Amino acid sequence: MTLAVTTDWDIVQALHAGYRDAVVEQATLGLWRRDKAQSAR
Repeated sequence: MTLAVTTDWDIVQALHAGYRDAVVEQATLGLWRRDKAQSAR
């Protein structure tokens, strides 16, 4: 597999796309998992 990148922006966008699901899950469920009493869920 060969990757070609033209700018730093391309790398950042690829990281955002690759880790999006993990970040969204952590952002939406992180507080609820740590302390259910403080979560609005």
